[in-house]
Amino acid sequence: MPGRSGVSGTKDGFAEFVQLVLAYAKQETVDPVVKQAKTVGKGVAGAALLALGTVLLAIGFVRALQTEFGGGTGVASGWFAYAPLAQKVYLPRGVGIRAPANTYPYGVGAHLSGDWSWVPYMGGALFCLAVAGFCVLRIIKGTSR
Repeated sequence: MPGRSGVSGTKDGFAEFVQLVLAYAKQETVDPVVKQAKTVGKGVAGAALLALGTVLLAIGFVRALQTEFGGGTGVASGWFAYAPLAQKVYLPRGVGIRAPANTYPYGVGAHLSGDWSWVPYMGGALFCLAVAGFCVLRIIKGTSR
């Protein structure tokens, strides 16, 4: 049989067979795992950003309620919440400046102060629960494709 080399043809055929099996194994095992890992990574990153955004929006919501309707002695109240200290402000040379007549711009005497100071925090917590409920409903319902 001219044209057939016998042994070398078998070696080339075996090497091609091994390469074919390895390529098939990679195609059917490694590639899907890599694709799934990328998808899971994007999902985890999206969930982390959604959680961070929700917390920041909830804090902003709480601070907005405290600023508009009063409540608490935090950032919204400022240092004017302490009337005896805010009556007179002294400059370095001892020249006194009278504080404005209304030394309680936020908090004290406002709608959500005293026994109602918990309302802004409950609003922030309800906002977080609403976002969590929306996420759970989307997970249960699934996405339309």
